[in-house]
Amino acid sequence: MNIRAPAARQEDRLLQAMGLMCLYVALIVYVNACGKVMAQDYHPFEVTLFRHGVSFLWMLILFTPRFGPAILVPRAIGFQVLRGFAGIASSLFYFTGLVHLSLATAAAISFSTPLIVAALSGSFLGEKVGLHRWSAILTGFLGTLIIIRPGGEGDQFGAILI
Repeated sequence: MNIRAPAARQEDRLLQAMGLMCLYVALIVYVNACGKVMAQDYHPFEVTLFRHGVSFLWMLILFTPRFGPAILVPRAIGFQVLRGFAGIASSLFYFTGLVHLSLATAAAISFSTPLIVAALSGSFLGEKVGLHRWSAILTGFLGTLIIIRPGGEGDQFGAILI
């Protein structure tokens, strides 16, 4: 006998999504702080390997019971390998930059990522970025520049890596 649970109301799913985003932000802050501490004693490659290895183990623990071993078989292996290398390279650059910068500065720089994605979405995805969005992108980027203070004191090499 297969009895399915009733579908969650949309309001409940929105609250669940907001809770998961808050948990994600808290965990990312924790992972980055641990990476900053670990990068003082370990090579950034080791920190990156540990971060991705632990993430992979958590993925196995959480999703394999529900989806089975088929979760380990990618549909488009070439894109998955490329995506994996990009994620590892991104983490490696981030943890290498953390050696040279404070965690607050690194976090401020990483906040510019959505701005860059929005700015490049027209070129790569063919999306239209209107005047209001460009204004928001430029305002966010100016805020990032105020925090980073290019040309000021600090290690510009670390900022470029982040």
